[in-house]
Amino acid sequence: MKTFRASVIYLGLGILILALSACAALEDMVPDVGPTPEPESALVTTSWSLVSYGDPGSETPVIEGSEVTLEFQDESQAVGLGGCNSFGTQYEVVNDQLTFVELISTQIACAEEGVMEQEQAYYDALRSATEFERTDSELQIWYDDGQSVLNFEQADG
Repeated sequence: MKTFRASVIYLGLGILILALSACAALEDMVPDVGPTPEPESALVTTSWSLVSYGDPGSETPVIEGSEVTLEFQDESQAVGLGGCNSFGTQYEVVNDQLTFVELISTQIACAEEGVMEQEQAYYDALRSATEFERTDSELQIWYDDGQSVLNFEQADG
């Protein structure tokens, strides 16, 4: 009986070793396609408030009291506020490159001085966005061929 039990144990161990070595061989057959593209997920379901924009080092702060936001809803749709008007757009991320297309906004006139110009500058910046950098609480979107930057902080909530 002991010999039969030992034989069963050795047979089981042999099968286990064969199964594990077969799995290791399959892993070696999977092609290495390089690093996994991650940036899409870095923006999906995040919300941001614009702090400043313009030439790095001499950015213009957002006009006090105006709300300028950007919310990435899923892997292709974003919405936000430009200061007076709300907008929607499609976006695409490839590595650290970011582009916005088909930005559509409401057309309400702004009563506060300078907000309409700030809103137009913001929309133009989004339309000419080229790349982004994100940390946990900050987002920078480069525009105008990388010459200017939109600086965001993560929105509450």
